[in-house]
Amino acid sequence: MTVQQCSYRDIDYFLKKSDRRTTSIYIERDGRVSVLAPEPFDRARIEALIEKKRSWIYRSLAEWEDLNRTRVQREYVNGESFLYLGETTGYR
Repeated sequence: MTVQQCSYRDIDYFLKKSDRRTTSIYIERDGRVSVLAPEPFDRARIEALIEKKRSWIYRSLAEWEDLNRTRVQREYVNGESFLYLGETTGYR
């Protein structure tokens, strides 16, 4: 699998080519856009796919930014509670 950092207009993305039949665009946990594509796909075909999915990419990035805007900074001190496996737990 080869990985390249690419850009199309205002969208920066990582292109991963491998032995597969379909293409896939997804947003990584850190907010990067990744494109998985078959080896024989040329750059023009990949850019056409990105153009076709441009609105989905923008919506997904906006949702990712909204979800990650307010990160909770925790201090792990005695008495502080936090969620662990769906239950509230505290330090002692």
